[in-house]
Amino acid sequence: MDVNSTLFQRVQPTFIQPQSFDLALEGEKEPLYAGATADVHFLLVNHGSSGMFTFTATDDASMVQSVSPTSVTLQPTANTTGYIRFAAPSAAAVGTTSTATLAVSGPGGSSNSLVVRITVEPQIVVTVDDVSPTCTIVGATGNCTLEQQHPSACSSHHWSIDVQVRDGESGVYSLTASPEGSDVTFNHATFSPGTVGTNIAATYSSTCCTPRGTVTVADKQGNIAQCIINYYIPTTTPEPTTSQPTTTPQPTTSQPTQVPPTTESLTTTGTGPPTVLEGDSPDDQSLGAPQIALVASAAVVAVGLLTGLGVALHCMKKPSVKPSAVPT
Repeated sequence: MDVNSTLFQRVQPTFIQPQSFDLALEGEKEPLYAGATADVHFLLVNHGSSGMFTFTATDDASMVQSVSPTSVTLQPTANTTGYIRFAAPSAAAVGTTSTATLAVSGPGGSSNSLVVRITVEPQIVVTVDDVSPTCTIVGATGNCTLEQQHPSACSSHHWSIDVQVRDGESGVYSLTASPEGSDVTFNHATFSPGTVGTNIAATYSSTCCTPRGTVTVADKQGNIAQCIINYYIPTTTPEPTTSQPTTTPQPTTSQPTQVPPTTESLTTTGTGPPTVLEGDSPDDQSLGAPQIALVASAAVVAVGLLTGLGVALHCMKKPSVKPSAVPT
């Protein structure tokens, strides 16, 4: 009975048969770029009897390159995975879409199909630039001596450097100089940020009041290079030397030399009893150096006096000689 409650009878055998296996996409589709390939994966699960399954794929943009597997034998409840490989021509426009049909034939005349659509996408190429630009000093004029750097004279003396910068990767992005000041001038050729493969000239000049400077170039990825000039001459005053205090040696106290007492008596060659000097008695146990010197001096004087006295007495006792007449 149809929707109008009219009876009908089928005169041809049924064209629709219940399927004994499932077919579905598996995972994410790979992106397809012009001049490249991409795979779209599928999954087949067998719910019927054991048998062979065959796979074919076609599309409307002639981008289907292959299907894998082309056939497989599965046991009941077993499953398999495969893929359709798409290849986009290098001239394929972004947005071109391929509509493909995957057809699968199973045992007993069973069949199933799956529609797959894939589109050519724009390819975003990310270039990693880890190469620094270059900065080269091509000329320098002037100089700054120590005298020229003196605050009273530095403004009258000038210097300058000419540099060239270049980047061959992401391009020159900025060009700066330091330090800045009223006596500093920095000029460079006009360029657009991202300039690649072109030499860019720059000049940095100053007086000797600013005797050093730096030119810095950076590319779009943040890599930098520098040209540095430095005429600065430090003036250093030697640190005062700290004199060490003079140490006056302390006087040393000489200990008196102990001289053993002498028992020798000094005698003269004259007549009379021997003269014993004071301090020669055995009762005196020691004499100091001054005392010994005094005793020795007194002895010498005494000997001298006695010797002189002996000579005088000898002269007085010498008999006088009368002259005798000489016979004629």
